[in-house]
Amino acid sequence: MTWLAFQLVVLIAITISTSMSNVSGEAFPALNIKKHRLSFEDFELYTPPLSQLAEALSEGLRENYAEVSVKVVDCPDLTASPFNLAAKGLSGYTAHVQVGSLNYLFPMSNYKRVYDLIDIGRNALPNARIFSVYGAGSGPFMVKTQFCEGVYNLKVNEDKSIVNQCRLGYIRLENGYDLKMEKFPANETRMAFLGNMFVSEGKSGKVVQIKAKKRIGGEASFITACRKAVYEAFDWKVVGLGGVFVVKNGTTMQHIGLNFPLKPVKDPNTWKRLFNMPAPLTSVGTFITDDMGLNMQVEHFHSFSNGKWGGHYEYDTNADTIEYEAYFNVAQRAILIDRPN
Repeated sequence: MTWLAFQLVVLIAITISTSMSNVSGEAFPALNIKKHRLSFEDFELYTPPLSQLAEALSEGLRENYAEVSVKVVDCPDLTASPFNLAAKGLSGYTAHVQVGSLNYLFPMSNYKRVYDLIDIGRNALPNARIFSVYGAGSGPFMVKTQFCEGVYNLKVNEDKSIVNQCRLGYIRLENGYDLKMEKFPANETRMAFLGNMFVSEGKSGKVVQIKAKKRIGGEASFITACRKAVYEAFDWKVVGLGGVFVVKNGTTMQHIGLNFPLKPVKDPNTWKRLFNMPAPLTSVGTFITDDMGLNMQVEHFHSFSNGKWGGHYEYDTNADTIEYEAYFNVAQRAILIDRPN
C-alpha cells in the first residue's frame, strides 16, 4: 500500500467511525517520549536580566508603535480575565520547547506523530512538582475527525490533577469556511505534528510587561517586532521568550488550517484560511531569536477568545487602532523533541 493510499484509508476510517471513543483513544495513542525513545535535544539559552530585555524591547518597539511602555513588573494573576490562563504566573524553571516538525504535517500528514502535553511538560521540567504549558501548534485531530489548530493552556498540579483551558480551532467547509473554536474535552491533553510551548512552574514572579499602541512602522506583526528588537540587542546570543499577549483593540489577521490534504502540499501557505478578527483576543506562545540551525519555528502564537474567534496570529490589519498588552518571561533552555533526522 502506498503512503497516499494509507492516508486515504485513515481519513475514511475517521470519517465513517461512529464511535468517538475508539477514534480518540486506541486509534491514535500519544507517543511517550521515553518509552518510544523520541529524540530529546536540550540547549542552554542566554538569559539576560529582565531589565535588559525591557530596554531592548522598548528601544526596538518605539520604531514601530507610537505609544510604547516596557517595564519589569510583578506578574498579574494570569488566571483572571482577560488572560484566562491555567496558572497565575510564568516563573520558576522555564523552557522553550518545540515538539515535532512541520515535516510531519507537510507535504503529507503523518498521523503517528501524536504527543501528550503532560508528558512534554514532565520531560521538559523533570524536577517540577507543578508546571504549566502554554503554546501553539496542531490540536488533537481525532477529537473532531479533521485537522485543528491547538491553543495549549494547561496546568498540572502536584496531585496530578489538571487545569485544562486548552482550545482547538477548525473549519467546517460544508458551511462556507465556518470557523469553530472550542475547549478541549476535559481530559484531552494530546496534540499532533508540531507544537511550540513555553513550559514553566507557573509561579508568580517578575515578568516583562509591554504595552504598545498605534503602529507607525512597517512591521505589522507584534511578535516579529519583539523578536527583532531582542535579536538586535543581543546579536549572536540566542534568547527565547514566552508568555501571553492580549489584542486589546483593533483587528488582526489569523489563520486556521484546512483539513488534511489528500495530495502533497507544495506550499503550506495555500493550505490555510485567513480571517480578519476583532479584539479582544488572547494569544499564547513563544519566540526565539535564532533557530540555531535546527529548523525551529522562531515565533509561534495562537489566539483564543470567549467567542468564536481564534487561530494562528499573523499580523495587525489596522495600524491606527491596534493595541497590545503582553507579559513575557525568558526561557532558560531550548528543548527539541522528536526532531526529524
